[in-house]
Amino acid sequence: MSAEAAGVLLVFSSLPDEAAAQKLARHLVDAKLAACVNVLSPCISTYRWRGAVEEAREVPVIIKTTSAGYPALEAAIRDNHPYELPEIVAVPLARGLPKTPKWKFNISPRYEMNLANGGSVVLLADYTHTDKMKNDTEGSYLLDRPSTDQVNASVTYNEPQGKWSATVGGTNLSDERYLTTGQAQLAGGQVYGTYSRPREWYARIGVKF
Repeated sequence: MSAEAAGVLLVFSSLPDEAAAQKLARHLVDAKLAACVNVLSPCISTYRWRGAVEEAREVPVIIKTTSAGYPALEAAIRDNHPYELPEIVAVPLARGLPKTPKWKFNISPRYEMNLANGGSVVLLADYTHTDKMKNDTEGSYLLDRPSTDQVNASVTYNEPQGKWSATVGGTNLSDERYLTTGQAQLAGGQVYGTYSRPREWYARIGVKF
């Protein structure tokens, strides 16, 4: 799926100074109206305002959002912009780099339990969901990576004096199998890729000298 089909927009605006630009950027991201906002270096803008040609030092910003989220984004820019008539220009993104999922989130809980002997046990878990994405610039469906759910976990024992620790754990516990890299050479009739590592277990001893 192209970025255009997914409804991805780049929205351009400009603000009077870096502080105002960073404030707007943080507000839009915190409100989940933008996935990312780039605050660029200051520039000189030449424009016509109320019949006169003027020049001003401004800080441009680039905002990434979706077509569905644009109306709320525009309203938020208007409400939080210091200009009476702010610049708001939205253009569709025709294509994007591969290996860029639409959604990705991670949860990493940690629990530490103190033991009667003065040592401790630390439980760590890590869950990551990654939306489907392309693995090559041509967007070959043979190299599509489906959405994945990865789980890693470990248990660590820390001895009372802190001189050593022992850890056992596992990676990719759900044993997800998916393409991590790939390339399609359609002219030569070749399509190749590399798969993810399978479920793996490990043990580690740490010693402090």
